[in-house]
Amino acid sequence: MADPRFFNNRGPVSLKDLCAGIGAQIPSGADETAQIFDLAGLAQAGAQHLSLFDGGFRAKPDFAKTQAGWCLTPEKNAAPAPQSLVTIAVPSVPHAFAAAARLFYGDDEYGFTTQDTDVHPSAQLGEGVELGRGAVIGPGVEIGPRTRIGAGAVIGRGVAIGRDTQIAPGATIAFSFLGDDVVIGSGARVGGP
Repeated sequence: MADPRFFNNRGPVSLKDLCAGIGAQIPSGADETAQIFDLAGLAQAGAQHLSLFDGGFRAKPDFAKTQAGWCLTPEKNAAPAPQSLVTIAVPSVPHAFAAAARLFYGDDEYGFTTQDTDVHPSAQLGEGVELGRGAVIGPGVEIGPRTRIGAGAVIGRGVAIGRDTQIAPGATIAFSFLGDDVVIGSGARVGGP
């Protein structure tokens, strides 16, 4: 499950649309109109989630007891699946999972945001925050008191920055939580999806 501070879930996605999007056959006897709400690891998944099992030895215990509703599995999977689990056989589990992630999360990994102002209206800036010329503060950002953001720095969606932090000009911070009294150098890139 992706952190909603950084990613927009475009689900639910029907089993039919998921299979079409990843190039897989709809499993025999499965309800093609069933709705899948999100992606999750085997151990964290619930009945509304799609998970993945690559057939590896270490993941077999989690696969055997997963609560996921659907799971991508290798075409040549010999591991027994829980009775309630709908398995979707694919030639390459990592490739199919990447395709499924694009269905649910699109281009969120690139952090593209369109906004009319340098500081998004949903951003929360603490007392005494200083922003250099051209600094961009994305949606849902939280910046603690007395933090300084240099000119041309970009603070991406959902980032949280503590108090008394210094972010030099041209730095980019995305998909991150920074603590108090942190110093980020000029042109630095911090965080990734």
